[in-house]
Amino acid sequence: MQEHDDIALAAAILEDHNASRPASGSIPMIHAAARVRLSGAKNYDGSPSGINGDYTRTLDEIEGRPVYTKVGKPSTAMWYHTVEGKHQWVVGPATKVGTEKMWAYSVRPVSAAGPEVGGQSPWTLYCYQTQAWVRQDGVTVVDLEERAREIEAVAQRERIKHEPGASQRPPDEMAKIGRAHV
Repeated sequence: MQEHDDIALAAAILEDHNASRPASGSIPMIHAAARVRLSGAKNYDGSPSGINGDYTRTLDEIEGRPVYTKVGKPSTAMWYHTVEGKHQWVVGPATKVGTEKMWAYSVRPVSAAGPEVGGQSPWTLYCYQTQAWVRQDGVTVVDLEERAREIEAVAQRERIKHEPGASQRPPDEMAKIGRAHV
């Protein structure tokens, strides 16, 4: 069942991405993922933080980078901001985009187009229990488009394997077919 859900998510992400591509002849200012997933952030008690989740790129930009809003909770946003003289990706209230009003920020300075380029890196989250900023290792931001392409490629290889005559194809042909759909 999970595989079917992943394939449906992959199809939806790729459809959204293709629909949001610029018209022929126009060039996007920068490339950043259409959807990203932030995970690994924790609350003081060890439970998952509310900033974890999927974020969708909006048409808004800050410092030439896209603004993202959280799927299912558009009052939470992710944007590019200068924190203590360093360029960081931050998460905070959507009404405060572009300001220093945030709940978390990436520790590693990033000049990349999108938050997914940082991959797994430390983030600093504000802890309301201790009234202090707390560094957390292991927070990850991934490109869901890339994940969708990986899932679709695996699904395509599986479909091809089960086609009539597939067992008679040479292994190198199967590999070429699988790569053609990535």
